[in-house]
Amino acid sequence: MFTIETTIDIAAPLSSVLTAITTEAGFHAWFAQDADFDGKRGTFRFSQPTETRSVTFQVDRCDGAGLSMTCVGHENNADWLGTTLSIGLAATAEGTRVRLIHAGYPAKNEVYERCGEAWPYFLRSLAKYLTSGIGEPYPKEIKQRAMTTDDSRGKEAETDTRKTAMLIFRDEGVDWAQIAADGRGKALFQKLVDWAADLKRRGVYAGVEALAQGGKTVRRKGAGLVIDGPYAEGREAVLGFFFVRVADVDEACAIAAESPHAEVGGATEVRMLGTFPKP
Repeated sequence: MFTIETTIDIAAPLSSVLTAITTEAGFHAWFAQDADFDGKRGTFRFSQPTETRSVTFQVDRCDGAGLSMTCVGHENNADWLGTTLSIGLAATAEGTRVRLIHAGYPAKNEVYERCGEAWPYFLRSLAKYLTSGIGEPYPKEIKQRAMTTDDSRGKEAETDTRKTAMLIFRDEGVDWAQIAADGRGKALFQKLVDWAADLKRRGVYAGVEALAQGGKTVRRKGAGLVIDGPYAEGREAVLGFFFVRVADVDEACAIAAESPHAEVGGATEVRMLGTFPKP
């Protein structure tokens, strides 16, 4: 069996966090808008374009230290059946530490990987709800994309009119040596992983690539080639890039500003993808 464990510190009193994780209204605000919860049993529904997935939990423990439940029923989500979900709370000087443990996954498959990204997202939604009053729960209904007919064959027509932007991360202004000396490297990487999961959840993520250190630059000089280092003198290194789906460059810039890379002084170049002119 396999386990997902994630922790977050929230600047809110323990009593407020406890209410959010033990009431139907609380679950609606940060976890799932389509949910029933009476303190003894809870059903959470996750609408998909072609089906609804749901899980039903039996509450095993609910007290001042948190909540523990066992999944006793499901619809189109068999991997959760028999799993245990524990949300533990501990008061801190700044607020509350929330520790979520979801144990009993039968395999490290697609469901496990997807939930490994989803649970940190939902804890951030919980934190956002408790600090701003507005969470980001799973919506009650996912609209199905329009269907059209082409030569008597049903095809799914994409109605997404957004454009793709590339966010290019550069290390100009980043003191990597100091970050490593301070022991912040692992935490920064985890923030980037969590941010990518958040972008996926919001439906704007379209891909990510990291670049290995080193490389070559190739130029033609007369009949020969000149091959040297990867960057021109004085240029900062490109670390990698994200692709995001946005309405315009302003939205892309707003997303770039959220990057944990920016928190440590990194620069992000924003470029909208275009098309080559036809000859």
